[in-house]
Formats: sequence, C-alpha cells, structure tokens
Amino acid sequence: MDDARTRLAGGLYADIALRSDDLTVIPGVRFPFDTLMAPQLPEPRLAVRLRLRDQVRLKFAAGRYQQAPSTPNLLPGTGDPDLPITGSWQVSAGLESTIANRLELLVDVYGKTLEDPLIHPVDAPARTTSAGRAMGVELVSRYRLLEVIFLRAWVALARSQVRAADGSWRPADGDQPLIAGLVGSWDIDDVWTLGVRYRYGSGLPYTPVQDSLYDAGTDSWLPIAGPLNGARLPAYQKVDVRLARDIVWDRWTLNIAGELWYVPRSSAQLYPTYNFDYSEQGFVIGPTLLPLLSARATF
Repeated sequence: MDDARTRLAGGLYADIALRSDDLTVIPGVRFPFDTLMAPQLPEPRLAVRLRLRDQVRLKFAAGRYQQAPSTPNLLPGTGDPDLPITGSWQVSAGLESTIANRLELLVDVYGKTLEDPLIHPVDAPARTTSAGRAMGVELVSRYRLLEVIFLRAWVALARSQVRAADGSWRPADGDQPLIAGLVGSWDIDDVWTLGVRYRYGSGLPYTPVQDSLYDAGTDSWLPIAGPLNGARLPAYQKVDVRLARDIVWDRWTLNIAGELWYVPRSSAQLYPTYNFDYSEQGFVIGPTLLPLLSARATF
C-alpha cells in the first residue's frame, strides 16, 4: 500500500534595518517549521552594506541555514524517515562598482560548511554523509550603450564537496568548478528586441557503476557502484537566440517571443544508462535544437 503523508513547512522571518549615511546593518532571524521533522533551531542572519565612495559599495552577509529532505526521500520504501535536516553556516563578501553610470563590476566571494548533506548513491536510497563544504568566487560585469544595447558577462570558479565514507572529499552532486556566460540584448526599436545568450558549465559529477553481481534468486544483475561522484558528464554549452515583439493596447501589453535553443550533441548527455549486466555504458541524449514560442500579457 502506498504511504501518504501530509506535510506543512515554512518559516517566519524577522529583521531590523539600522542605517546611517553610508552604512546599513540588517540583523535578522528565521524561525523554520516542518511537520515531518523534529523542531528546528532558529536561523540567525546578518547583512551589511557599506558605501566606500560614490558608486563603490562593499557588502557582507553571514548566517545559519537549514534544508529538510524532500518528501520522497522521507517515505519508507523510497527513502528513510529518519533522515536529518542539512544544516549550513554561510558567509559571503562582495564589492560593487559602477563606472560612468554604464559599466557595472561585481565581485563576490563565498564559503559555507554543511552538516549532514544529502547524497544519492547508485544502488540505495538517498542518505546523508557527515560533512560538506563549498567555496567560490564570481565575477559579473554589466554594460549598457545608448540605452538600447545591454551586455552581461559572468564567470564563476567554485568547488562543492562532501566527505565520503572513507574520509576523503568527493565532488557534491551539483559541483561545477567553472561556470561562465554572456548575454546580449538589443532594443531594435520601441517594439522589437533581439537577444543572444551563451552558457558554459563544467559537466556535473555522477557515481559510475564499476562492476555488477549476478543474483540467481531474481535472475538479475545488481550494480556495484564506483567511487562517489567519481565521473563527470561532458562540459555543458548552450546558445539561445530570442526575438520578441511588444503589442501595446490601452490597458495591457502582449509580448510575443520566438526562441531557438542550440545544445551541441556532446553537451546534450543527460545521464548514464547501462545494458542488462552493466558491462556497457551509454548516455541518454537530450534534444540539441529546440524552437519555442511564448506569449505573456501584462496588465
């Protein structure tokens, strides 16, 4: 019989803003609740913004965060009802600068520690490991020309790791050491807009199957997992082209847009797949060219 659960989760947040001419300090606290989990501790937060000089700002943030497992991971059969909440202490600092009111430069550095992060083994339901960590730096630049051409570029270097059962640090499920992108938008006239976006990301890690074992009782082959997240998908690249038109009436605006997404076949590998005895590995390939048409009404 299926196991059904009723779940209510959320949180109450309170903060206070303390401001002077150049300094803003915002202490706060979040009180989370989840009917499927044990009572959670309050999550203190702090945000600070300091204007060093005109168009140069420094920002800092720190706090405690918690994330409960998803409902399927807590159900018997598909998960473990005793999974704990993942806790995290996080800190970040950044610098924002604007040059000639046109060029914006942003630098952010962050780090966090994880307690009981969730991992997804090949041959078992999701479980937690003892610890995790993440750190990175992100550079963002935005530029506008004659109020009709907008450019945005970014690059991020980051690592996200979890501690494996043998005590070594392994890539976390979403670990991408390098992410970069470029977005351009051109307001051709009052109604037409043309946009182009390019994205690059390191391939996501996955846990490969290194061997298999034949089970005569069920006449099936059982996978034997390799090192946790010991392999990676190929690097991901994607190019989007978007052409949009605004149709304006007295009380509302209709935006109609056509998009074309292109992903090289080498970047379209979604996840690994295996033959019956796990002796051969392949990949499920997603679409490489996808046209889209959308409409949005604004009142």
